[in-house]
Amino acid sequence: MDISIKEAADLLEKSQRTVRHMAQTGRIPARRIGSRWLIKQADAEAIKVGKPPPSTLESDPEPPSESADPNPAVAAEAPQPRPQPRPVAAPRASFTVSFDSSLHHSRRKPNHTAETVRDLDSFTITAGILAEVAFLRHQGPCDVLLIGEIERALRGILEVLADGLQQSHPGAKIERFRLAQTRACGALTGLLHYNMVYAEPDLDPISDRIEKDLLPALRELIDAIEKRARWRGRAITAAEQAINRMFSQVRTMAGDGRLGDGLSTIHKSLNRALEAAL
Repeated sequence: MDISIKEAADLLEKSQRTVRHMAQTGRIPARRIGSRWLIKQADAEAIKVGKPPPSTLESDPEPPSESADPNPAVAAEAPQPRPQPRPVAAPRASFTVSFDSSLHHSRRKPNHTAETVRDLDSFTITAGILAEVAFLRHQGPCDVLLIGEIERALRGILEVLADGLQQSHPGAKIERFRLAQTRACGALTGLLHYNMVYAEPDLDPISDRIEKDLLPALRELIDAIEKRARWRGRAITAAEQAINRMFSQVRTMAGDGRLGDGLSTIHKSLNRALEAAL
């Protein structure tokens, strides 16, 4: 009985990408009808328990050669040619890449007053992804060159974020953070390319983190700085700085206690109102 890629993946307890790659490279007997791959259930069950697929053991009987020696004794003594395996033509690979998940927006709210690069959500996300990629490189067999290119792209994002945070002019900050966004897309392309060439390790979860977490965080960071660079943003920023200085002085005179707590509540409410006015 023929089963689909999804059914074979469930049976083998592997990802659909891995099973499709096995079918494309001939590691599991399969036939393709249009865009669908069909696999015999008996072959999948045999591979699961470590046995050769039954389909690979089937062979058509060869007709006797006309020049064969009619004497069976002589024929038995003659060396028999070693049977050669039939060449299996690998089917043409077919890949479909979807960027729909990049439309999702992160719920993180970047802090425009970040003082160190570690305060940026985008830095934290990138550092976590870089750690995962480095762990995969040291964990098992993989293409070190391709993984190394992805690591360099991720390290480049961290460098650009640190450089952008040190820029004093908003335009320079935006330029550097846009470069970080471009390099994030480069790292994403490297991850997708890796799984187009190799089925394992499955880098889809890391790709999803770039699309659903890192890119939206960078986009929100750029948007926040662009808002601050406009005349309304500059006025609100100046107002926030003046309010912060005033409340800092007043709280110093009020000291700790109920009055100080009340001033802190008013201070936070004013900051939230100014932030909402951006």
